[in-house]
Amino acid sequence: MLKKLSASGMTVISSMHAPTHAYRYADKVVALKQGRVCACVRPEEVITEENIEQIYGVRA
Repeated sequence: MLKKLSASGMTVISSMHAPTHAYRYADKVVALKQGRVCACVRPEEVITEENIEQIYGVRA
């Protein structure tokens, strides 16, 4: 359903806690940590060791 809405030109905003879901469905990902934007990138760019460490505070 999200893909259909997006393909129709509609903007879809969704809150997801699993980066794998964002990777699967999103064209652009905004990652937040403590209410602040720490990344605004394409999905394939958010799942990196550096971003996982920065966002979740753990080493990937």
